[in-house]
Amino acid sequence: MVLLAVSVFMFIGVLIPSEGKEMQQTSVMMIATILFLAASFFSFKKATSYKKQLNELDGEAK
Repeated sequence: MVLLAVSVFMFIGVLIPSEGKEMQQTSVMMIATILFLAASFFSFKKATSYKKQLNELDGEAK
């Protein structure tokens, strides 16, 4: 969730127009936003699979 929130703030930073912003800075911010979104998605999928495994182990223990 933290990675998702950070990526949203970085994307908002890309959208807000600023006169001092260079094209390279915008590109770096977009790449970082995409990387954070990918990491967030990967972490969410891993957490879901771990939760499913814990539920299966808990069901077997009962």
